[in-house]
Amino acid sequence: MGHWMARVLALAAALALPAASGLADPVGPGDGGCACMGGGEGGARTSAPAGRGNARDMRDAHALLFAHESIQRAVRELPDGVETVTTSSDREVVAKLRDHVSAMYARLKEKRPIRGFDPLFRALFENADRIDLAITPLPNGVKVVERSADPYTVKLIKAHAAKVNEFVREGMRAMHRVTPAPRDE
Repeated sequence: MGHWMARVLALAAALALPAASGLADPVGPGDGGCACMGGGEGGARTSAPAGRGNARDMRDAHALLFAHESIQRAVRELPDGVETVTTSSDREVVAKLRDHVSAMYARLKEKRPIRGFDPLFRALFENADRIDLAITPLPNGVKVVERSADPYTVKLIKAHAAKVNEFVREGMRAMHRVTPAPRDE
């Protein structure tokens, strides 16, 4: 059986099995192969540091997308960015949220892009050095404050917060939908 067929069957099996916490792990071992982690149109594959690779990041993101109905999110716009609070009553989801947020901001800092096919995410990573952020763990989730002194980067931060809201609201349906980057005017 070919490698791609084994992955398809593993994905189908993972989706068919009920998970008590709602956190399915639909991606098998390996580098993932999903355009959302950096491949696809305009996105180059990136190597990940030891201990935190593309496949793990993708698995965590997909698990959260599958568990989206157990996630609550509030966004407060600031003049120079956003403050987001993302929570869940499910302890496993909370742990995934914290891991995911830390991993994504490490990728941002290291300029290891995800969703290379998506214009918004490409622009966000291109302007990563202009983003100041603070992550605060909460008992039931995580609070993130993202700010920038650059007006265009503030637009990117706010557009990203809106896209994450879409992920929380729609789950996997929103995953492969591209998001235009705001105009730099």
